[in-house]
Amino acid sequence: MTRLRARLAAALALCSLALLATACASPRRASAGQPRCLDCHAVHNADAGTCVTCHRGDPAATRAVLAHRTLLRGPAAAHAWPQGEAVRLGNATIERAACRRCHVIGGRGSSVGASLDRVVHGREQAALRDSIRAPVDNMPDFGLDEVATDRVIAALLAQAPRVVADPSYRVWFTDEAEREPGAFERHCGGCHRLLTADGPLGVSSAGPHLAGLFTEFHPKTAPGDVAWTPTLLRRWLDNPRALRPATPMPRPVLTADEVDEILRALGSGPAPPASVPDSR
Repeated sequence: MTRLRARLAAALALCSLALLATACASPRRASAGQPRCLDCHAVHNADAGTCVTCHRGDPAATRAVLAHRTLLRGPAAAHAWPQGEAVRLGNATIERAACRRCHVIGGRGSSVGASLDRVVHGREQAALRDSIRAPVDNMPDFGLDEVATDRVIAALLAQAPRVVADPSYRVWFTDEAEREPGAFERHCGGCHRLLTADGPLGVSSAGPHLAGLFTEFHPKTAPGDVAWTPTLLRRWLDNPRALRPATPMPRPVLTADEVDEILRALGSGPAPPASVPDSR
């Protein structure tokens, strides 16, 4: 009798699982005008719109692997609330990290790196996380945890248009063996990196990343907490410790032509030199 009861219990459990699987794949809700998401998930934040408004995915798919493609979870799904905390904190991180010195975000920024407006809507959340938390060689590592990263993703999605009309991002390959190192690589690249329209320069992150140094998007890190200008950088290269006595940067030995070349690499043509007292 005990064995018969065990078999009946097992049969009932199998029937329950079969009914659950059928319910999750059933098209009945969809035929009534509801997305298939609601076959398996409870309704929440109904005033925000449909399921895909926040979470993306494919509400017409019956297979989870297809329905959940490009799905957003956690703070990243809060991109639908541009005034919400997740987007606000994500934008604060974007400004603090000066992401626009390399990337276009919300239609503003530099185009030396990929336009994030163009890529953010088409990539999986895991891929977006990896590009921020495990960046490519020339991109700074900002040390963000998963929650902070998802907030950045929410902010990027909140600003990026669904359709971007500007040209697609292109990568240019050159034969590095045929190119002699420039002045930036010889004198600056041992401590600094720089992303230019012609590619990355420098091999070390010991010093600040100099991409977009003369743009409005670079942090105000010049002596006096002001923005860098070509004239101010010339004074700095003439003798860094005359402007910031405690700086670890030594006085570089540069010719006038090398200074001009470095400024061009940084995105500015020659500027008139400025004299400064020697405080060595």
